[in-house]
Amino acid sequence: TNPGDDSVDKNDNDLNGYEDDINGWDFVDGDGVLSGATKNETAHGMKVAGCAGARGGNCIGVSGSCQECQLILIRIGTTTTDVDEADAIRYATHMGAGVINNSWGYDGVPIPEVVAQAIEDATTIGRNGLGAIVFFAMTDDACDNGAVPNDCSPYPDISSLEDVIAV
Repeated sequence: TNPGDDSVDKNDNDLNGYEDDINGWDFVDGDGVLSGATKNETAHGMKVAGCAGARGGNCIGVSGSCQECQLILIRIGTTTTDVDEADAIRYATHMGAGVINNSWGYDGVPIPEVVAQAIEDATTIGRNGLGAIVFFAMTDDACDNGAVPNDCSPYPDISSLEDVIAV
């Protein structure tokens, strides 16, 4: 929960540029209402967040790997731009995220400079100058497209950036 913006009142109470971002921000719909994935999305990020932060000992049957962690929910999708994706990383950095986990990237195209810079900023100035840890899921989609085996893209995967830990 964002203590600086703790009610749905159509105001940006913490003056961070995001109105009513109580639990995070939806960069697809441009609001603080994180309603989940659409029919064209997989909700993968929500599932990963659940694996990480699910509280144990509550008789629900699921325990996450970090049961006491706080989550900042951020949604991007197929309709977001490079700038939106960079802004999502900047938002997490500004909100104090210690770990930024990402399961998205750029298959077969160059990594946008604005996104690479946002990642570098997160790892150097995040957490009040200590730097945030940034994870990206590796992909081999650009190298194994089924049409031509091992027909790899000339562009590196986003998980290959110097400031990223690939998983």
